[in-house]
Amino acid sequence: MAGDVVTLTVAGPQSAALDVLKGQPYVREASIEESAVRLYVDRGEVAMPAILRSLDAAGVQLMTIGLHRPSLDDVFLRQTGRSLREVAA
Repeated sequence: MAGDVVTLTVAGPQSAALDVLKGQPYVREASIEESAVRLYVDRGEVAMPAILRSLDAAGVQLMTIGLHRPSLDDVFLRQTGRSLREVAA
């Protein structure tokens, strides 16, 4: 799984951010996981400013945003649709 993972939360429904960001050229995949929007992007450092601009232009208030390389949990979640934490519980 190449690229980076951007995780963000917004004020109000997370689906508002998903609607804005899904289909953007810098987003390979987008979903709502654990009350946050999870985006898979090729280059996070390039995508982050575009994400901020897109949300601002749509009037969606960003609460938190994070960028990281995919972890084992990210790979498992992408393949199975469940996190490792869910499986362990």
